Amino acid sequence: MMKNLYILFAFVISMSLKSQDNSNSASVLTPVANQTGVPDISFPLVDLPATKDFNISLGLSYNPNSFRMGEYSGQVAKNWILSGSNFTITRKVMSSWIDEVDPADGNWDDIYFYTLNGEQGSFKFEKHGTFPNDTYHVVKLTSSNVKIEFEREIVGYSTKPVKSFTITDSKGYKYYFQDHDYYKLSVEQGRDMRNTFYITKILDAKNRQIVTYTNKKYTSYEEHSNNTIIDGWIYLPEKIQTDYGSITIDHGDGGYTFDFHDKYFLNVFTLKDHKDNFVSKYSLNIEPSGYSFYDLHSEYDDFPEIRSFNSRILTRINRLDQSSNLLERTTLNYRLLTTNIYGPSNIWKDYLPINHKYYTDDDPNSLLVGVLESVILPTKAKIDYQFRVNKLKSEDKNTTAYIQKMQNPMDFSDPEIQYLEHVQSIDFDTRNTKIYPLTGFQKSPNTRIYIRFVKYETYPYEEQEHEPLQPGVFPPPRLAYNVKNAIYNSYGPHNDTEDLNSKFYVIPSNGSAYIEITGSGGNGYFDIFEKHYTSPPYINEKTLPNSGVRIEKITYNSWEGNSYGTNPKIVNYDYTRFDEPGISSGVAVGDDQKEAIIYKNIKVTESDKGGYTKYYYKTPFDFPTDPHPTLMNKTIWPNYNLRKKGILDKQEIYNANNIIKHSTVFDYTLPSYNVSQLYPYEVQCENCPYAHPAGDPYMMYTQELFAEKIKTEDYDYDAQGNSMKVTVERGFNLQNNNLMSEKKTTADGTVSEVTYKYALEKNNTKLLNASMFSVPLEVVQKQNNIETGKVEMKFDHTDNFFPSSIKKFGINNALNSEEKNELYDTMGNVLQTTSKTGIATTFIYGYNSTLLIAKIEGATYAQVMQAYGLPNTSEAYKSLDIYTRSNLDINDATEEAFRIRLDTFRLNSNFKDYQITTYTYDPLIGIKSMTTPSGNKEYYYYDNANRLIRVEDINHNVIKENKYKNYIQ
Repeated sequence: MMKNLYILFAFVISMSLKSQDNSNSASVLTPVANQTGVPDISFPLVDLPATKDFNISLGLSYNPNSFRMGEYSGQVAKNWILSGSNFTITRKVMSSWIDEVDPADGNWDDIYFYTLNGEQGSFKFEKHGTFPNDTYHVVKLTSSNVKIEFEREIVGYSTKPVKSFTITDSKGYKYYFQDHDYYKLSVEQGRDMRNTFYITKILDAKNRQIVTYTNKKYTSYEEHSNNTIIDGWIYLPEKIQTDYGSITIDHGDGGYTFDFHDKYFLNVFTLKDHKDNFVSKYSLNIEPSGYSFYDLHSEYDDFPEIRSFNSRILTRINRLDQSSNLLERTTLNYRLLTTNIYGPSNIWKDYLPINHKYYTDDDPNSLLVGVLESVILPTKAKIDYQFRVNKLKSEDKNTTAYIQKMQNPMDFSDPEIQYLEHVQSIDFDTRNTKIYPLTGFQKSPNTRIYIRFVKYETYPYEEQEHEPLQPGVFPPPRLAYNVKNAIYNSYGPHNDTEDLNSKFYVIPSNGSAYIEITGSGGNGYFDIFEKHYTSPPYINEKTLPNSGVRIEKITYNSWEGNSYGTNPKIVNYDYTRFDEPGISSGVAVGDDQKEAIIYKNIKVTESDKGGYTKYYYKTPFDFPTDPHPTLMNKTIWPNYNLRKKGILDKQEIYNANNIIKHSTVFDYTLPSYNVSQLYPYEVQCENCPYAHPAGDPYMMYTQELFAEKIKTEDYDYDAQGNSMKVTVERGFNLQNNNLMSEKKTTADGTVSEVTYKYALEKNNTKLLNASMFSVPLEVVQKQNNIETGKVEMKFDHTDNFFPSSIKKFGINNALNSEEKNELYDTMGNVLQTTSKTGIATTFIYGYNSTLLIAKIEGATYAQVMQAYGLPNTSEAYKSLDIYTRSNLDINDATEEAFRIRLDTFRLNSNFKDYQITTYTYDPLIGIKSMTTPSGNKEYYYYDNANRLIRVEDINHNVIKENKYKNYIQ
């Protein structure tokens, strides 16, 4: 029991102190957000320690919905982000005014989003007072326990943009964002707009700088200004430096075809140790990819705009050696062409130059263009991803009224049902005739048509057709047309555009309507398209414009020598409602930037396991709302920021015979809101119950709160359906979200409890003042209300914030063990520990104080230093010969010389009564050798990709060997 408690305590400590970034252990195997349909597709790149418990990790993460048409590709490529320790703060301007120049006082609406060591969140500002006595307050929009500070500066009259941010996390680390981008705007909007703030340094609780970020500035200038008038600038990370080494990042240039703010990108990452020795290198193959889209925000409603953009796609992730030779490669393939997955084969003619949004953004096929289709790993294993578009439940499409609406020529509103069909092409030449009948339609008695007008040649006016403006002078040639006998003409008297667009005609289908050529005449052709519709019954689902995609199938193909295996693992995801088969369980939920699709029901089937798992989620609409007590027609949405991403309500596991084997039920106790602390929160959602008819944002009121308690009930079922229940309750501190208690009740009635105390409960002002309020100082375990174990950790050193002692107690509060950490160096390396029985152990570090090179059991640090005539100070060990030699270890020869010096140190006659173990390393790669107190040695060997390939004993006999298979693609 005591062992389990200590493991639990150690786990909590590591979770509290270590970087929460998971890019190093990220896997492409497990979806991280079932309710959003987005799987975890991520790859680690480089990892650089900053302290003993804080790492800088960079990786690549893919989200098929992060990119929207008309947006930039980001720092890497479309839908790929640099994940991990690429800390930024970005602002989303929510209206035509940026906060700083908004004439209204009070609650500003710009939203700031941050990523911070595994945590993401958002906040906004409240302004109080007027210039120069204005003050500002941060309002958190997502639950977090970070402290956000800021500095503003005056730029122009009464404008105070943010100059910098400082965010302190619950472990006491301070993140400084002191570089920002710049956009030059009009006077009315403010001439100093800053939307992105870049990390520049990180300090620990003792204000020691542990990470330095160097960002490269790219500046654009106004055209024809000879590089004298700045139009804007951006930054990209160029180098990250710690005491352990560095990460350098090279940039690519997209060229003049890219907008300045999307022109530069990250493409090479090189990791080096503290001596600037090469460790690893990754390069990214990034290629341009152009696309066009219908501009939903065009100011010309009668003339919809086609906008063309250049984006980037990531095609390969290459691992290189020091000479840039290829070691391994991951290849990424995308769906580049549309396919008619949705509807009949002739729905949504992809080859047509159609502007109207019903045929572009609303076409589900278009949402799949550019989505990741497969990944080929270095082992040649292949992962196929099958994405499909997001769907929502719609109104009943099988009522008589809806079916009649679909068939009405005046309606074109449902791209799941209605589409265009090419009827005929008509060649024309006005020298033959100017009248062309419209025939061959399927719908009657009236039908809706679109006309594409293509002109080859326009004839000049002839004297008999048009009187000259003056002798010998005729009007400019002109070629247009009218549709005669049309029942409805949405365009006007004539049309001289070659593009098919949102204008249409409703005509009799009996052949009485015709096209009449007007103007001076010419030749060319007409393409005639008729509105068609599929036959009922219809599925009661709808696809939203630009709504994104969800994963529906992942296939894992193993490479078996010369071909892929015939029995791949397949994971299927089904998002239909459990109570209405065939109907999507998707729900539109309002969010800061755009509505999100949350699925309430997901069924996951894995081919290698048999059976399936069902997930039930709740959305904000499953919880009650309240009217605001003082604001007319305003609504309070309690705990909205906890609920808007979907809350897991229940999970059920079934076997292949559809018999339930296990279920988990979740219950969340959420605190009541404080009316005085409510803040306005503006969300975007066109398909929510509260959606504004004009598409305007919806203003709700809410409060940032943590969960007070989370309860789970686990049921295991036997073949007869009998169940055994285990209940777990976790309680949290509402002030800082610290885990305070865990209570587990098993089926036999046994009750196990664990309680936690932190700096606040222990009144440790030292840690509280350093914002270290999430480090557990006491963990107590009870069983059936009898205390069975306790662990205490203290921070009594006056000159640092490292643990001074860890005590472990057993039953009746008996002290089982105690470890005192009596001395540290400035980097947080413990130099001396003393056990409960008074036995001291000394630790000596090398390689710039980053790695343990000698452990001396039985000797105090003072005794070791005295043996070499050195003082008993925390930095004295750096004068040892073995420390100096470790810093010279850069190759096999210097390593062997260092190992000889370590043996000399280990065999020092002053240490004959002590147990000494020594180590050598390739920094940031792994241990190279270990020598035990008896003199036995082990040697470790790595390949060019820094993978362990062999372990040998003192006589160089192979103890262990690893082999890897890579295929260069």
